[in-house]
Amino acid sequence: MKLNKFTTVDVIEKGKPTLIMRYYDYETKFKGIIVFIHGVSHGAWCWEYFADYFSKIGYSCFAINLRGHGDDNKNKKGTLKKYVDDVSRCIDYCKIYCKNNNKPYSKPSVLGHSMGGAIVEIYMNEHTNQIKNAILFAPATAQGIKLSAITSTISKTGLYTTPTITGAKTNKHLAESNFFVAKTDNRNFVPRITDKKELELYDEQLCSENIIALLGLICYTLNKPNIPIFVIGSDKDAYFPTKSLHKTASFYDTKEMVLRGLCHDMMLDPERDKAAQSILEFIKHPEDLKNNPEKFINNLEQKLYSIDNK
Repeated sequence: MKLNKFTTVDVIEKGKPTLIMRYYDYETKFKGIIVFIHGVSHGAWCWEYFADYFSKIGYSCFAINLRGHGDDNKNKKGTLKKYVDDVSRCIDYCKIYCKNNNKPYSKPSVLGHSMGGAIVEIYMNEHTNQIKNAILFAPATAQGIKLSAITSTISKTGLYTTPTITGAKTNKHLAESNFFVAKTDNRNFVPRITDKKELELYDEQLCSENIIALLGLICYTLNKPNIPIFVIGSDKDAYFPTKSLHKTASFYDTKEMVLRGLCHDMMLDPERDKAAQSILEFIKHPEDLKNNPEKFINNLEQKLYSIDNK
C-alpha cells in the first residue's frame, strides 16, 4: 500500500523546545483538519495509516510528536503538564502554518490515543474554544487510571511492555505486549500484530517514556467542555477496555463506541479501518452524537457490524 507523503513542520518558540509535527496535505476537496496526538512511547509515526486514510478524503492532518518522541531525538521527555503545553503550542501553530502556506484552515478535530487522550482532556480544561470537537481514542480513564490498568501493567503482557517503556534497545516479546494484544483477562490474550517486519519496524520506532508523566495519569482534574466528544475503544483493550470507556463516556454525558476484538493500538490493528470509519462518522455528524448519543452509537454499531451478524 502506497501511503501519502508528509511534510515535516518545526514549531519554534523562543525559550521552549522545538517541536516536530508531520503534515499530510488533503488530496480532494477540503473538509477540515484533524490533529493526532500519540500516547505512551509512541510518536507521530503511529498515525501514518489514519493520516493517509483521512487526507485522501479531504482532511488536512497534523500528527504531533510530543517532546522526545518519534521524530524528536533531541529534547528530553516531559511531564504530563509539559505534554499538554506541547499540544497547545502545536494546535496554535496549525493555524499559522496553514496561513503561511496558503492552506485552508478551520478549527480542528483533535484525536488523542491512550495517554494522548488524557492530554486532550486536560487541554480542553482551558482551550475548548480552539477546537471543533475531540476524539478520545482508547483513552486513559477520565480523571485518572484505576486499579485494573495498574493490574494490567504488572500482568504477563504488561511485563512484556516494560522493556519498551524503560528504553530497551529491542523487545523480543513486543507482539505479546499490552500495545498489541487482544486481552480477555490477565491470563488470556491473542497477539493482533504478528507480521515480523511490522513488529521490527514498531520496535525500532517505539521509545522509552517518562515515568513522571505516567504517574500523572493516576489522578487529574477535568472540566466538562461544551463540544462534541467521541469516546471510542475496544472490548479487548489490555489497558482501558469497556468498563474504562464507559466511565470516561459517562463523565462527558455521552455513550462510548466499543469496537470488537482490537488491541490497544487500534490505529495499527489489522481491523483499524473500523476505527477510522467510526471516527469519520463522528467528524461528519458530531452534533448527532451530542444530541442523541444512544441513537448515534446504535446506528454506528449497526453500520459496522450488521454484515458480521448475518
